[in-house]
Amino acid sequence: MNSAEANSLHRLATLQRLAAQQEDHAARQLADALAKHANAGDRHAELLQYEIEYASRVPATNGVMALTHHAGFLAKLRDAVHFQHERVGHLATEVERARLRWIALHREVEKLEQLGDAARRQIAVGESRRESRDLDELATRSWVRQQAVGW
Repeated sequence: MNSAEANSLHRLATLQRLAAQQEDHAARQLADALAKHANAGDRHAELLQYEIEYASRVPATNGVMALTHHAGFLAKLRDAVHFQHERVGHLATEVERARLRWIALHREVEKLEQLGDAARRQIAVGESRRESRDLDELATRSWVRQQAVGW
């Protein structure tokens, strides 16, 4: 392998390493986004369950004040459910963005690996041809010497 080929492989290895680091970072971001989305979904489910339970309760005391507090709290609870639902949707969008970024970086890593494999194969073929040529030259010289000695 000549120095140009070695430099080329070294540069390609550097690009592969950097791309793999970016892919790993994107994978961690995707995992983080998935965890946030799951947590928000769990929280949304808890709020929905609490809303159902609270809505089915009848205030312990009768009266306008008790009903007003019950209705007010139920309205705030419904607002919280709505807010959490929007948060889950927003986080689902973030998960999709992170997933698409990771996929793009993963493809980049695969392409660089394929380039590296192709470059190594090309270098190996070139080395094999050089070795074959060197052996042919050596055989030719040996034959010429044998012919010269035999004359």
